[in-house]
Amino acid sequence: LANFLNLKLNLNGLAMPKWYCNEPIVLVTNWLQDFQLSAQHHRNAMKILCLKRPHFYSPIFIDLPTKYDDIFHMHNEYRCEHCKKVSSNTLLCLICGELHIKRWFPPCCVYQRQRYIQHLAKCGHPAAIMLDIQTTLIAICLTDTYGYWHSLYLDQHGEEDPKLKRGKTLLLNLNRLAVLRTLWLTATFDYQIQNWLSYTSLMISHFDVLL
Repeated sequence: LANFLNLKLNLNGLAMPKWYCNEPIVLVTNWLQDFQLSAQHHRNAMKILCLKRPHFYSPIFIDLPTKYDDIFHMHNEYRCEHCKKVSSNTLLCLICGELHIKRWFPPCCVYQRQRYIQHLAKCGHPAAIMLDIQTTLIAICLTDTYGYWHSLYLDQHGEEDPKLKRGKTLLLNLNRLAVLRTLWLTATFDYQIQNWLSYTSLMISHFDVLL
């Protein structure tokens, strides 16, 4: 226990804290009491902590194809399982892989709006990272607002094609993917996105300004 708490033992076998603490006994006692309380409610988790060395894996994005054509043809349309309507205003979540309809467009039914809100509760901490299939841009979605970041897919000259007008082959840029992941893990999108929009805003007018 002393080793686990980063304590060192002196010649008399007493635990000496490496950090500054006036009452190490009180600290350890409180820790054991909290551990015992947690064990009463989360027995399986506490068994893992006691019997095994837990492994914590850093959050990652879903695997993305190298060519944008592959992801476009796979996710450019979504058929609502409730009302059966088809929409091309699709967003692909890079955290869980679910496909959603843009909330700032009129939804096909109430079910899709509720589904979007439930998804934000799951993947929106600190923000849901969504790929706008029709534009190649990354949409950073919060509870009440959203903003557009850059594209992860560039042509051979390193340029974006945000409205897919030029028809050039777009390839996944690993450097931009790494930057996006860093922004996600550190929750520092405020330094990258200046125009945060409300879900009730008119999408077309704002989108033209962003581009």
